[in-house]
Amino acid sequence: MWTQLRYPRGGQTSDAIDGDHDANPSGFLGLESASKPDINLPRSRLGSTFGNEDPPALKTALPAKDAPKGASRAAPPAPPSVTTPRRSLLPAPKSTSTPAGYPKQRSGVPRNGFSPKPDLQAREAERQLVQRLKERSERQARQLGLAQRELGRAVCGFQALAVATQHFFRKVEDITASHEAALLEMENSHTEAIATLQGDHDRKVQELVSAHELEKKELEENFERLRLSLQAEKNILLEEKIQILQQQNEDLKARIDQNTVVTRQLSEENANLQEYVEKEAQEKKRLSRTNEELLWKLQTGDPTSPIKLSPTSPVYRGSSSGPSSPAKFSTTPR
Repeated sequence: MWTQLRYPRGGQTSDAIDGDHDANPSGFLGLESASKPDINLPRSRLGSTFGNEDPPALKTALPAKDAPKGASRAAPPAPPSVTTPRRSLLPAPKSTSTPAGYPKQRSGVPRNGFSPKPDLQAREAERQLVQRLKERSERQARQLGLAQRELGRAVCGFQALAVATQHFFRKVEDITASHEAALLEMENSHTEAIATLQGDHDRKVQELVSAHELEKKELEENFERLRLSLQAEKNILLEEKIQILQQQNEDLKARIDQNTVVTRQLSEENANLQEYVEKEAQEKKRLSRTNEELLWKLQTGDPTSPIKLSPTSPVYRGSSSGPSSPAKFSTTPR
């Protein structure tokens, strides 16, 4: 019975014999019994992800130096995408059996409807086909071994990647937890610092307000004392000025009284002088008339006049001297 095997890379198929599977467990179907990784990966990605060496390319055919000598002479194998028809490589069962110890007799009837010569050719072709299939199975076994080793390395790499990823995830979780704890601690410390600063600020503000109230009260008291002292000094100055003004007022009153007395005296003197002046004016008029009469009489030479005025007479003296000066009637100076 023919079985079909698919490569892990490229999707190529090949034919194999059931008997070779038991003889070569790491052959065609070794991929089925290989350990499968936990991580499902596409077959096209099989290969080494960790490491600097590139995985060897899987080829369906070996180089020319690895191929057997008879393989170059034989016909080229069918393409991988075309499956060969399934046919039995075993000879047809015989109808009669030959006893042991006797040579086999060739039957004249052609076996399977073919003559012996074509049967030999068919056997030779089948032998060559089996040889080619064995070579192909060996080649595919080597390729499968390489693929399995690559798969193992890839599995190891992916396992290491999974372990590293888990490690990094745990590390990130630890860092995140520590970061959150640090943030929470910073928030708590920030809140405590704000509360402390707020308390200090309120206390300082209260102290400043109290100090300001005390200073304001002291300033008001000092201002009141200063106002009272200034008012007292002002009152003293005003009292002194009042006393001075009162003294000046008394002096002025005394002078006014004195001036009143002097004015009364002057008024009396003025009245006396007026009266004297009037009397003097009347006397002067009388004397001037008398003088005119006398002068007329003298000029006319009236002989009836027995009196001749001499310069030594009182009338002449009175007329010549004129009215007396009122200065002799003046009183005491002002």
